Amino acid sequence: NPLNWPPAYASWFAAGMLLAEWTVSPLGWAHKLARNRWAIAGIALTAYLISASPLAGPEDLVPATLGQFVVRTAMGAVVAGALLAPLVLDRPDTAHPILGSPVMVTLGRWSYGLFVWHLAALVMVFPMVGKFMFNGGMVVVLVLTLVFGFALAAVSYALVESPCRNALRRWEYRQAEPAPPLDSSVTDAPEPLVAQ
Repeated sequence: NPLNWPPAYASWFAAGMLLAEWTVSPLGWAHKLARNRWAIAGIALTAYLISASPLAGPEDLVPATLGQFVVRTAMGAVVAGALLAPLVLDRPDTAHPILGSPVMVTLGRWSYGLFVWHLAALVMVFPMVGKFMFNGGMVVVLVLTLVFGFALAAVSYALVESPCRNALRRWEYRQAEPAPPLDSSVTDAPEPLVAQ
């Protein structure tokens, strides 16, 4: 089902990328909106009500039409953005007392991996607890899925995300340095016929 593929959830990634960009941008309208608790709560509640309405498709795991799916995922992005904006845009130069703790920072580093791997974790957990998918045992399934999901996320962070991020930083650093000029561009004197 192409609606389960990551590109179908591009709006969720876009919301996160916008918030990340705003955390390093000068104070503007997004920061002001994030600091207005009533306005941001109203946005989140409105988007949630739309996503829970028939506009976003039928309840349960019944497949939605393409239009309903677009409404559901777009409203999910709005809800997530509205819930996260006050946390990440409130005071960009001050760490949050809870979310800035070492445990939460570590879980935040692994959060993308949890998003990527949670379905694989679910597929492992259901046979372990002897249940068919989504047929009870929610607390046990949730706990085991989080344990396996974060374990997979930690491994993928250590083996893929962190090395890739470090490689990108090294590449950006090399690109930022002025490249050493070629010998012929150092002076106007012609190069020697024989390399030294």
